[in-house]
Amino acid sequence: MGWYAFENIEEALQESKQVLFPFEFSTWSKLALIIFLTGYIAFPSFGGTPAPTTDFDSSETSFDDTGSIPEYSLGTGFELEMSQILEDNLITGMAVDDVPELEGFFPILGLFILGLVFFILYITSLFEFVLFRSLFDQEVKVLGYVSDNLWNGLQYFLYRILFLALIVLAFLLLVVNPWIALGLVPLGLAIYFVNWIVFHFALPNMVEAENNIVQAFRESLGMLSGQVDQAVLYFVVRWFLGVVIGIVTGLLVLMIVLTMLIPVAIAGILVAIISPLLLIPVGLFAALVFLMALVFIAVPFRVYLYTYIIQVYGDFSQ
Repeated sequence: MGWYAFENIEEALQESKQVLFPFEFSTWSKLALIIFLTGYIAFPSFGGTPAPTTDFDSSETSFDDTGSIPEYSLGTGFELEMSQILEDNLITGMAVDDVPELEGFFPILGLFILGLVFFILYITSLFEFVLFRSLFDQEVKVLGYVSDNLWNGLQYFLYRILFLALIVLAFLLLVVNPWIALGLVPLGLAIYFVNWIVFHFALPNMVEAENNIVQAFRESLGMLSGQVDQAVLYFVVRWFLGVVIGIVTGLLVLMIVLTMLIPVAIAGILVAIISPLLLIPVGLFAALVFLMALVFIAVPFRVYLYTYIIQVYGDFSQ
């Protein structure tokens, strides 16, 4: 008996080629859409967030040597502005206290954001099964596999909600008592490995055997219990493949950025000469092209990784 993790590296590559080639734009487009809706794009966090600026005149706004706040910060400009507001309110006949009530707005906004997060989480959960099914059958479909996996997506969604709730609870316990971290470390490792087993074994089992997530997890534990050495090696090899693919995709993204930088800069300068407002559509177009490039770059790599997971799962389940 060979090692599943090593044997399936080449087999997954051959299976991936059958899905991806000969190249068909419609197939790649559907795969790109499915992969995007799983919540993945190649190297999604490229670049950093600019730091807040501190562009102000220190001679007018800084603290003096005694540490007191200078009078200018609450000076006559502010008083004149407030008096003007009061005069405008008196002229219009509206009392200063007659402002719109916003107490009910923030709970509604919070519920809307929470609902949006849950909706996105469900969509990403659902399209994990769409991608697995497409690669199991080697036939890429979107709508057909969506309708077939609504229940599977809901189960995985509920599992992920529970998983996130445990993370939030652990964080809150750490805030209350940092010493709890000593007890949470083994619990965190256990949760991590449970999540790893669910994704790499339970989800393929749900697609292939049409089990619910609890049955699939039980069968996955049964597969792994008698082949612990295979599972440990698979864990290491799968992690290594992820690192290598991450480096390769990062280099490809960097090449795309450098390739797009010069023509986008030239186009920006030219349209800015005509009208600065034209920079908006140019920037939106460049961002759209860049996003599409990230998604299409992800297609062969994600197809390979998911095919590798399916191939290794097949060997474990025999």
